[in-house]
Amino acid sequence: EKVMTELLRAKYHNHWYKDEPLRGSGYRAISNEYSLDPILDKAARAVSHSLPKNLARMVLTSNDRWLVMFVNPGEVLVRDRQYQE
Repeated sequence: EKVMTELLRAKYHNHWYKDEPLRGSGYRAISNEYSLDPILDKAARAVSHSLPKNLARMVLTSNDRWLVMFVNPGEVLVRDRQYQE
């Protein structure tokens, strides 16, 4: 948890707008549509040598693998392949 928090803080530095929460949401998005998101890969590598490979295999072989998380000030929106506006 601590590793992921620090990675997200570093990535979102200068990309966090409390007064305009949707501004920069694409940059802050975490997605595993086609491959393991780089931020998840970095966190897994920081924790364990074998975890990135196992996590990638688990995520990419899941039937529910298409997932996007938009991390915005005050909320996290999760969209899966079933989502429709």
